[in-house]
Amino acid sequence: MITNSLREFIDSVIDKGLMNERDISVLREEVFIGGLSSRAEADALIALDRLVAVPEGWGDFLVQTILSFAIRQSAVTGALPADFVNWLISSLDVGQPTERAVRVAAAVVREAHCADEYLRRFARIPVQSSHSGDAEAIAA
Repeated sequence: MITNSLREFIDSVIDKGLMNERDISVLREEVFIGGLSSRAEADALIALDRLVAVPEGWGDFLVQTILSFAIRQSAVTGALPADFVNWLISSLDVGQPTERAVRVAAAVVREAHCADEYLRRFARIPVQSSHSGDAEAIAA
């Protein structure tokens, strides 16, 4: 479920067909003061990324907002739950993934220490072979 303030924001931006830097400030300072509170809110932002023209600052906002949400998911165990990673990949991969969606995935892999192979590939980060040390030992 998303908040009424987010729903109103999305309706306003879709009506305009674009987002500006002031809109990002509204999101940061009024809508998401405490960060994302649900996957539905994250889905809404990820969808909005595909629906309207966005300013340059949008990418940084989107990456940081989704990354902060992901890190909170790993707070208890130190790792992202598999169902969270599966949801994130599905949400980012709808339709034609944007450059910003790939940036989100890369940030989550790096900062949340996510080793999920599919998320790493989506983020265009090389998947490390578990036998890479063995290959080096054999070559030596």
